[in-house]
Amino acid sequence: MASEFTVIIPMRAGSKGVPRKNLRSLAGTPLYRHSVDHALNLDASRIIVSTDIPTSELNLPGGVEVLRRPSQLADDDTKMSDVITHAVASCGIAGKVLLLQPTSPIRLLASSLECLAMLSDPHEDAMVMSVSLADRSVLKWGTIGPDGTFSSLAKDSSTCFANRQTLPQVYRPNGSLYAFYAERFAALSGFPTRKIYPLVLSPPYDVDVDTIEDFERCETILLSIKTIE
Repeated sequence: MASEFTVIIPMRAGSKGVPRKNLRSLAGTPLYRHSVDHALNLDASRIIVSTDIPTSELNLPGGVEVLRRPSQLADDDTKMSDVITHAVASCGIAGKVLLLQPTSPIRLLASSLECLAMLSDPHEDAMVMSVSLADRSVLKWGTIGPDGTFSSLAKDSSTCFANRQTLPQVYRPNGSLYAFYAERFAALSGFPTRKIYPLVLSPPYDVDVDTIEDFERCETILLSIKTIE
């Protein structure tokens, strides 16, 4: 197993896309419990659930700490960095932290352990983030500014005219795994992003649940995995 580390699981009661999303059943288990059970199987030193959901509505095993999140940190526009800052300061968290978002319920233990192992220097302003292969044609995209002109998303605007096959591979954050040192996070008041080390995940371990359709697709995947096991 990895060295000692803390798992933070942030979950709020509200949700625009799916009402009470984190409490909704997924393959017979509340969505949030998939991440809690994953953390338990990792043998984390501490498991902290940051939430505004009443404890009476949660089914948490012993050893899982509940941090009551103030209402101002449970809005639709609340930044995750503010939620983590609150947890680190309130719970006196030190050392490695693994952030598990409940909306990514399908994870391999090996991936989480690898994510933690990739974080090696506690003095480096760095973190590890899971990513997935994406469509490279995004490098041809851009925005339209106030003056009505097109600006390429890529640093080199000539990519707008390049053949897709000649463009470099592109990866997107999938929201499943984030690892960082609590001390660096606290010192920077946010994610240490000077260096971001990517951990590439393949389907179906990069699923993000946001809509009813995502729930249905994810449930099918989970049930198929259990059948194989």
